[in-house]
Amino acid sequence: MPGDARTIYYLGKEHMELIGSNPVAEMRARPEGPGAYHLKKSLEFYKMRSGMEVMLPDDDRVDEERYWAMLKAAEICERWLYDSNCCLDYWGQAWKLDPPRADAPFYIGQHYRLRRDGANAVKYLRKTKRLVMPHRNNYQWPYLYECLRHVELVRAGSNMVADFAVSGGAWKDIKDSYSIAMKNCPGEDTHGLNLSFNQAKARRDKSRQEKKTKGKGKGKAKDAAGTSRVIGNEDDEDEEALSNKVAGKKQSGQVGIVKSKASQSEGGGEREKQEERQGNRKGEVENVRPKMVDENGNLVDIPTEEEEAAADAAATVAAKGSKKKKKKNQKGEF
Repeated sequence: MPGDARTIYYLGKEHMELIGSNPVAEMRARPEGPGAYHLKKSLEFYKMRSGMEVMLPDDDRVDEERYWAMLKAAEICERWLYDSNCCLDYWGQAWKLDPPRADAPFYIGQHYRLRRDGANAVKYLRKTKRLVMPHRNNYQWPYLYECLRHVELVRAGSNMVADFAVSGGAWKDIKDSYSIAMKNCPGEDTHGLNLSFNQAKARRDKSRQEKKTKGKGKGKAKDAAGTSRVIGNEDDEDEEALSNKVAGKKQSGQVGIVKSKASQSEGGGEREKQEERQGNRKGEVENVRPKMVDENGNLVDIPTEEEEAAADAAATVAAKGSKKKKKKNQKGEF
């Protein structure tokens, strides 16, 4: 029947079964092979069914067929078309349609883990760890809840292309998932998981050290003496050592004050003597006359204004006497 949701879903499913063993090669071939045609038609019908809302019976809370159409569309986009935007879009739609189910966030986390994006992988896989498998009428996947989500979370915390910080909460979830996986999963799924766990632990240790170092560089504290210092410049200093250091400063300050008072009382007379000596020296300095070199090359005192005035007056009198004597001599000659 045209427009029937169930028919459209199964058309997508039948085309998926006809894509062959290597639809990617058939899509690259020129002309394209039949597998490429069926892959495109399957995606077309799954997308169509994803956009259809139907009336549900009273006992059905979620359109499970629509939910799985979204997951199938995302699988085609990721696995054969290498279209990250498309697959993340349809996984996101599925998660929004049925939030209690772990399938969609699990696929998102696995997608990031396969691309070695550890930060996003851990982020989404941690969400799946908190989910309990809800009651649904069709298409349940118990093994996802029992084993696979835990294995993927441990793997996501191991070495990735880009380094990332593992928080305390993330590390707790990784440890719990590791214990559950080793208990619930068969050997083929946990092979090498201990190595992934050790790598995740190393990343957590590194994250803690980096956080500690960063905190040391940023924090500031004021000690009791009122001076500011940067926390963490002392590698092994704790609060007790810091308080002891402050107490020591207080004690040394108090001792210094007592010593200062004692020295003031004992040395009062000495200070008076010292001031007297300084006063005498000052008087001596003030009595020292500045010097000059006279016309004969002798070092003499620079005359004061009064001395200069007296010298000028004496020179004037001497000049007048010299003129008179010269006139007398001239008269005697005639």
